[in-house]
Amino acid sequence: MFLKIKTILVILLVDAGIIFAQQLPFSNQFLVNRHFLSPSCAGITGNLEAFLTYQKNTLHFPGGPEFKSLYASGPVLNNMSLGVSVSKSSVTIFNVFSAQGYYAYHLKMSEKQFLHFGLSFEYSENYLGTDKQNLSSQTDPYLLEYGYTLNAGFGLTYAYKTFQLGVVIPRMLGSFIRGQDRNPAPGSFDPKYSIPTLYRAYTSCLFNLTNSISLEPVIITELYNNDVAEPIWYNISALLRYKEITSLEFHYRQGEIMGFGLGFNPTKKILVHYSYDFSGSGIMKYSSGIQEISIGFLLGKSNKRNYQRSSFGAHPKQPYYDWIK
Repeated sequence: MFLKIKTILVILLVDAGIIFAQQLPFSNQFLVNRHFLSPSCAGITGNLEAFLTYQKNTLHFPGGPEFKSLYASGPVLNNMSLGVSVSKSSVTIFNVFSAQGYYAYHLKMSEKQFLHFGLSFEYSENYLGTDKQNLSSQTDPYLLEYGYTLNAGFGLTYAYKTFQLGVVIPRMLGSFIRGQDRNPAPGSFDPKYSIPTLYRAYTSCLFNLTNSISLEPVIITELYNNDVAEPIWYNISALLRYKEITSLEFHYRQGEIMGFGLGFNPTKKILVHYSYDFSGSGIMKYSSGIQEISIGFLLGKSNKRNYQRSSFGAHPKQPYYDWIK
């Protein structure tokens, strides 16, 4: 019986390794928190902002993928910004904990053109276990195994008026997950696998339809340098805002997945954004889809020296590039 359980765990661990190695968790919350797209977006609004995000996949299936994150960023000196985030991804008993630091520099090329450079530095751990069980009670050697990695990312965003074009390498090193530094017990499984390099490109443009209503379409594509069946992935979104108080969003992504998002600002310093994904095919056809929510906080006063319109505060009557100082 124990051998059978061990065999199942090994198979699951290999499968989870493939899942984690292929794709970073994607978040629809990039529409209110652009750091999910690129490290070059750290502090890009000129404000000190913080976000709590929670994502739950396949609610009807126990052990479905979960993603939790805490992020904060803001300007520090002249045109430089810093950011920090911690996150955790879970699939059944397979977990990834990650801590990242971000640095961004915002270069003004002309009155209406900007270049945003960004770097990210990451430490992550992969381990087996459950939040409902103390480590001391997890005596199975498989549950005590973990792997770790150090990685770095790079992002570059070009902006002309309200048009943006960005390229990102979130996993620039293509690191190898290393096992823990000890002699493994006889017969134990050391969780080692390589992480493929990921390339991302995105573009967006903000249109002021009226003094109160704006529309922003966003296109994202990702490419993996490994031998997966579909190495290219894409997402198309459109965000409609009304006075930066409420928002409505629709999106479609590869895999016949579609969804919508709703957002509102109860105050000028707090925002809430919810998104829901569903599909008529695959496992999502039989589950409750993907649900995600973010709560954002504006810390301190709003800074009008913005390179990108913030999701906090009122809708300006003039384009944001006219009020950059």
